Amino acid sequence: MRIGARMADRLPRQRTAEHGDPLTQASFLNGDSMPKTIIPVIATLWVILAVIGAWSTIAFAIAVLAAVVLGTYLLASAVTGPGNR
Repeated sequence: MRIGARMADRLPRQRTAEHGDPLTQASFLNGDSMPKTIIPVIATLWVILAVIGAWSTIAFAIAVLAAVVLGTYLLASAVTGPGNR
């Protein structure tokens, strides 16, 4: 046998998923699913937070409008008295 001719035979074999190595079986370590799923998850969470923030602004605007309408009605009722509708 020549020196260096079969160096690959003398090196330890690399473990693969077929050999049952849990590190190579984890798909996110191989880059199979993590980069493909983490970006949509982050985008979805960002959109959900934006919707919640927008809804709180819209709800506040509705509450302010209702308070102004109710306040105007109550003030008008107090000024005109009961029976003048």
